[in-house]
Amino acid sequence: MGYAGEFVSHEQAREREEKHEERERMARKEEIERMARKEEIERKKEEMEQHTKLELARIELEKAKIAAGQSKESNSSGFERPKVKLLQFVEGRDDMEAFLHRFQLTASAHKWNNKSCVSTRYLDSLPDPRCSVCMLWVQIAKTTKV
Repeated sequence: MGYAGEFVSHEQAREREEKHEERERMARKEEIERMARKEEIERKKEEMEQHTKLELARIELEKAKIAAGQSKESNSSGFERPKVKLLQFVEGRDDMEAFLHRFQLTASAHKWNNKSCVSTRYLDSLPDPRCSVCMLWVQIAKTTKV
């Protein structure tokens, strides 16, 4: 009877080991699924942020187009064109690339001269006050810490 009892305990040990391995497999599977869900959430979050940025850029473009249309209408009726408010760079909220992109959209909507004297001068030299691009660079230089 000693041999049969030993066989039963060996069989029980093997079953316990199989159950333990099965639990480990299930835990690994759950961890993989959890990581996949986390990555999916991060991907969706990034897509939403990108969509929001694109939507904001579209709104900025629409605003610039509307402002350009209003300034054309006011000029054709004999009124003086209103001055276009220069965009403000907000440190911490804006990055320079996005700011310059918004500025380019505004400049093209208002048909500002793309041939600025900035391209032929150094930024620390005196800007041409007739050039709206130069005046924007002066404003950027005053508001940003380099």
